[in-house]
Amino acid sequence: MKQWAKRAAWPAAGLALGLAVFLAVYGPLPLEVTNDSWLLGGYVETDLLQHYAGWLAIKNQGLSWPLTFTAGLDWPVGGAAALADCIPLLAVPFGLVRAWLPATFQYFGWFVCGSLMLQGEAAVRLVRLFTKRAPCVLAGAALLCVSPVLLERAFRHTALSAHWLILYALYLYFKSARGGFAKMPAGGFIALAALAAAIHLYFVPMVLAIALACGISAGLAARRWRGPLFGVGSAVLAALAAAWALGFFSVKGSEAGGYGSFGMNLNALWNPVSLDWNWWVPGQGQLCWSRVLPVRPLVGNSLEAFNYLGLGLLAAGAACGAALLGALALKRLAPRRLWRFAKRHLPLAAVCALLTAFAVGNVVTANSRTLLELPLPGPLLALCDVFRASGRMFWPVWYLLALAAVVLPARLPRRGMAAGALALVLAVQLFDLSGALGQKRAWFAGVQAQPPAAVLTQEEEALLAGAAGFFALEACADRPLAAAVQRCGPATNIRLLARGSGEALEARIGQVREALLQGEQPLPGTVYYTADEALADQVAARFPAGRKTLFYQGWLLCLG
Repeated sequence: MKQWAKRAAWPAAGLALGLAVFLAVYGPLPLEVTNDSWLLGGYVETDLLQHYAGWLAIKNQGLSWPLTFTAGLDWPVGGAAALADCIPLLAVPFGLVRAWLPATFQYFGWFVCGSLMLQGEAAVRLVRLFTKRAPCVLAGAALLCVSPVLLERAFRHTALSAHWLILYALYLYFKSARGGFAKMPAGGFIALAALAAAIHLYFVPMVLAIALACGISAGLAARRWRGPLFGVGSAVLAALAAAWALGFFSVKGSEAGGYGSFGMNLNALWNPVSLDWNWWVPGQGQLCWSRVLPVRPLVGNSLEAFNYLGLGLLAAGAACGAALLGALALKRLAPRRLWRFAKRHLPLAAVCALLTAFAVGNVVTANSRTLLELPLPGPLLALCDVFRASGRMFWPVWYLLALAAVVLPARLPRRGMAAGALALVLAVQLFDLSGALGQKRAWFAGVQAQPPAAVLTQEEEALLAGAAGFFALEACADRPLAAAVQRCGPATNIRLLARGSGEALEARIGQVREALLQGEQPLPGTVYYTADEALADQVAARFPAGRKTLFYQGWLLCLG
């Protein structure tokens, strides 16, 4: 019993650490699953409403095949809610029991809370591979838990807060390295790849890149390639199978914009600026990610590629680098020993170089200047467009840099010195990030005290009662309206999917408009919405029994 308790202590400590970070930054409000008032105004931007509307479509209309396919989206054709970033890992099981769920039900708060708890658990496991000193483990895990790249994503792009996938992948890699890469942990990478596909596709290449580095290292160490190739290939197949079953491949095409538009600026590691409530205005935003370092200028959409390291980790990294150079200069560290270490992890270094190059993109920017723009062949550019927000691909490298800044101080010869050094790094990091963390806490306290105003009035919601569908007669991507409509039950054609053909949507709208103007009702049980009063009058004239009513920012046509 004592041995079991001893084994469980560290995982429990990691989980508790993640929970403490969540409650300190966001408070308990998001954990109320029957309360969605706090998210109805979005968070920083409207992506959270896109995610919520995707889940509501499943909750209202049920599941089909592929698993997240629902008639509630892209009405009346239907679409895969996975493409609305609804977090399929939770949407599918909850969709299966939707008949027993309360009228209002959201899981986004628990997902972020669970992600931070798993971040803590994974961080403890990872740091303990390098040091068993309890104060160092806790301080190092805390530094990885208050990761600014994670906390910046939470609730803005909720699914992208699952950074524990990266930490567990690194844990598998370094655990294999401790055994001389004698065996590749294929089962672990297969599970992580499938989980990544069930949460957000951007995590898939990150996990697979680390798996590839581990597989190559294992193959080189054992001089046998069958096992590593099987492990990496199985992880790829697991991710593809999960993505296919969830509907990620059910449509083609993507939203406007492509690879190179959201690349990482070369100043990203020390530039404390992200998307916030003052959109796209670097230096004029409201989130204070550093109390010390100034905001640097950016080019275009580089705000999406937020990769600020934090002053504590920057200072620790600089100190470690200086100490390493000093040790080499004073011959306290043999260059041969350093080369052996680098050679052992050369595949990981190569993977990190490729991830960094992809993150920077073919449009290389530094501060407000574009240094280089490399033309890419059409087929390659189309492939890269799948992951157009390329700056996110730097996250595995970010965590490796953070890990190095944690591990080197933790391995100082004296316990007290190591614990003191990491405590100082953590204190500086928390002070530096405290402005943004406090602002996030204040935002959630504010919406708890005064929830956002409802998008629709009670009278407007009553007009949607009993309707099978809500069809916009113009191309519409209004996420607050989509979430408000989905809360009332009808399916909708408001565009929510990250992929799909805009031309096909507009063609369907044109066909429905033409039918309505000819006095035909193409979608029985559907109400129609338009911002064009002249069109509303023309359609209403064709249906004497129908009625035209002011609704939201236009007119609603209930044709009977």
